[in-house]
Amino acid sequence: MRFFNLRRVVFSIISLRSLVFLLMGVFLHASPPTPGTLIADMPVPLVVEGKTVGSITLKAGSQVSVISILPNNGGVVISRGEGSPFIVPQTALTKESILLAIATASATPTPSPTPLAATPPPPAIVAKPSCTISPSQPQEGAAAESDFTIASAGGIATIIGYKGPGGNVVIPNTIQGFPVGIIASGAFNGAKIVSVVIPDTVTKIEGRSFQRCEILAKIVLPKALEEFGGFGLGLNSLKVISINQENQNFSVSSDGVLFDSAKTQLLAYPAGKREIHYTIPETVTELGFYSFANTKNLRSVDLPASLIKIGTDAFNESGIHEITIPNKVTSIDNFAFRYCSNLENVSIGNECNQIGMGAFVGCSKLKKVQFEGNAPSAKENNTFAGTAKNFKVYYHSNAEGFSSPFWVDSSGARWCSEAIEH
Repeated sequence: MRFFNLRRVVFSIISLRSLVFLLMGVFLHASPPTPGTLIADMPVPLVVEGKTVGSITLKAGSQVSVISILPNNGGVVISRGEGSPFIVPQTALTKESILLAIATASATPTPSPTPLAATPPPPAIVAKPSCTISPSQPQEGAAAESDFTIASAGGIATIIGYKGPGGNVVIPNTIQGFPVGIIASGAFNGAKIVSVVIPDTVTKIEGRSFQRCEILAKIVLPKALEEFGGFGLGLNSLKVISINQENQNFSVSSDGVLFDSAKTQLLAYPAGKREIHYTIPETVTELGFYSFANTKNLRSVDLPASLIKIGTDAFNESGIHEITIPNKVTSIDNFAFRYCSNLENVSIGNECNQIGMGAFVGCSKLKKVQFEGNAPSAKENNTFAGTAKNFKVYYHSNAEGFSSPFWVDSSGARWCSEAIEH
């Protein structure tokens, strides 16, 4: 009857804090350890000598025995009646996921498996992986795990920093027992790496993950990649982007340009390519963040009529001399053409209704921007800051929102302007 009453009490508790204290009060004084059955699938970490080395999911219906509660609400050490114990962290102590439809609730309980031990495990070993879990094998040629700083959550590692010697880097597929799943923003910022191979376990590369890797020449992307936020700025030497052919979300063209699988998004043009002209495929509707950043060899780019959006920093520090933005483009994002120091002439199509912060800031040779439609909304008052001394905005006389000899944009900035006949 004691276990039956416990079951009622546990399932009436809503507060996690109350549940933890209840478990501590019962199990620390229980003798022998309390048998029970998991009522839902529950992932738990594997801990060896205080270090998390992996994880395993205990299935609903698994028999468990509470061995002890760790100090400071650190969690509960449990056994499945086989192998070595596992730790359920304090954050997983919810009535839905932890223990307990108590097996002894009925008058004729089903015998539980023999507990692993009647006392807590020795302090030197908190828990070990089950014999059914194979330890991860080191990846051949991989960099040392100590070269990386990680954060772990949800059973995966996120690389948040690199402190290795540089050169040719093969990222290991596991670090500290966790599969590497994410390359975080700024993880390799300024690293002196020449090439990098990203393991097939990685599903997400955040924006600016390789910012200012100025000598990085080659990047190999993984087959599991699902999310890509852009390599970042300053990849002046990047010549080769390749991807595992089994990847179904992205593709690399024969000339080395990264797209999504449908080729509607152009995501990265290698800045170190020698070509001076590039024509974007007609399927493309969006230029991703940093997509043409630092392409100093490019003199011109043909944008397709299908294009709708130009992303943040898309042409930052590009070498282009002029650009014609097609009619379907509705927005030019922040800093899209920032520091294009050779840019002299820009034509903006008639559907553009928004220009982001500093879209043309620092284009020191820019002297002419012609709008084909009505005046767009300007996000900040620095849209054309730092342009040529004789810079002027041209617009059609029947367009709305413009004025001469100065155009005051929606943010309050004043630009020399002139109306031309439609």
